[in-house]
Formats: sequence, C-alpha cells, structure tokens
Amino acid sequence: MNAAIIDIGSNTVRLSIYEVKDKNFEPLLSKKEMTGLAGYIQNGSMSEEGIARACAVLMRFKEIIEHFHIEKTYVLATAPFRNIDNTDQCLEKIKEVTGFDVDAISGEKEALLDFDGATLIHQFPQGLLIDIGGGSTELVCFKEGEILEAISLPIGSLSLYNAYCDHILPTEKQYSKMKKHVEKLLEFCSFIETQNCDEVIGVGGTIRACNKLYRRENHLENNVLLSYKDIKNLYKKFEKQEGKAYRMILKTVPERIHTLIPGLIILKTVMQRYGCQNLYVSEYGVREGYLSEKIKEGHFYE
Repeated sequence: MNAAIIDIGSNTVRLSIYEVKDKNFEPLLSKKEMTGLAGYIQNGSMSEEGIARACAVLMRFKEIIEHFHIEKTYVLATAPFRNIDNTDQCLEKIKEVTGFDVDAISGEKEALLDFDGATLIHQFPQGLLIDIGGGSTELVCFKEGEILEAISLPIGSLSLYNAYCDHILPTEKQYSKMKKHVEKLLEFCSFIETQNCDEVIGVGGTIRACNKLYRRENHLENNVLLSYKDIKNLYKKFEKQEGKAYRMILKTVPERIHTLIPGLIILKTVMQRYGCQNLYVSEYGVREGYLSEKIKEGHFYE
C-alpha cells in the first residue's frame, strides 16, 4: 500500500510518498515547493493570498497523488496555521478548495513526531534533537530512548529573517540582533543545560542545506555528520560577508539565499549554548513520525 504525507510549513510545502508494507515503510518520492507562507501572515491572521498560495500548491500535489493512485493521504500543518487567529477559517477554505482535511498540529506534537521519525534511523543513548523550520524551532532532549523535554520555540529561519532583515542578506548589526533574540528564547530552556547534549540529531531544511554546503565545500558525495567546529566555520564565513560564501549558497541551495543565515544563527546558538559537539543530519522527521504513528494506530491494517 502506498501513502502520501503533505507537510505545510512556514517556508515550504513538502510531499512525501511511501510504500507501506508489514508495518514498515520506504520512501518512494519527495517533492517540495517554497511558499513562504509566514510572509502572508498580517496582524496575526493568514491573508487570503496566503490561503490561495497554499491551495495552489496542494492542488498540484493532489494531481501527483492521483497519478500514483495513493490509497492513504494525510495533510498536516505546522507553524503557519497554528500561530494565527484564523486557523479554522483557513482549514475550512483549504478543505473547500482541495478536498483535503488538514491536521494543524501543536508545537509540542511536532517535536514529538520529529523525535519519533528521526530516531527510526538515528539512535543514541542521550542527546538533543533540533528541528529548525521556517516558523518554529523544536528542541527535544532525550535519554535512553525517552523524551525528557520537548519544546517548540516560536522562531524559525523565515520568521527570524522577516523580523530583522531589510534586504536579502543581513547586516552585521542584524546578525547581532538575531543572535540576541535566539539567546533570549533559550533562557526558557534551562532544563536542557543540565543534560548531556554532545550528540545532536538535526532535522529540517536549514540543517540539510548546511550539510549540502559542507559537502560542496569539501567535495563530498555523502555526509551525515557535522561537528560544532564545522558549523562555527560556516557561520564565520557568512558573518564576515564573504562573497564566495554567498555565491556558494546560490550554487547549492539558491531557494534559501535569504533564510539560510537566520537558520544557521539559530543552529549555532543552540549548539554553543548546550555544548553540542556532533550533529547528525537526519532525512527523517515530522512526516515519517506522523506516518509511523498512523501505522501504529492501525490505519493501514484495519
């Protein structure tokens, strides 16, 4: 049986198709479209233009799903639709236009699903999971397979950019302001400081983009491990306004030219604060966690 998961995020909408067999699954196809939905939030509400943008992408993904004759489709929404005043109206309009029922999950739920998905392929005795999205950042502190703390911070790569940047690239002053803002938010995560966070599982587009830059710079075809030193060196290249570094973004992840640096600021600040040493880049996250949950609930073997 094949299943599709659509993940509506603040910066991207992603479609993943899987083959589900014997209560396990294998990825078959993955597509994404950059939407920047966080930029359509005005005075605490998603604009009609933003809703239309989401619906247009969903309809294109619906065509793909119908082409593949998918038996089960799930649509979930994260930060862009949980942090607004007109969530219900948005989801009703999406249902009317696309036929999709959208599950708008909480930040805490997203963190738990991130952990469930990522630990399917990365398992450590203890550590920290980081998911940097467009509109939020999830932190999950764990030990011996158990979650000790799951926190969703109301800031992501796109929302941080929108809050502090006037142009595509931040100024030195804006760097400082963004870093201070992240540091202030982390003051509410003091419990994590008491835990061993040497090992980190990284989830989300920002972290995967950082890994792509690292691979390009070091001429690596495959890589899933970045040290804190690697992240710090990458950060310094952009902080010094090196033209070569910016050209590397354009050659490697051009769609993230404006959001990668804010996302990198979040990542470096978190790793520095909690003494993180090794970052393992995960291809699995919230979508795989969501699918795994549905399988466990018996949706595929009724």
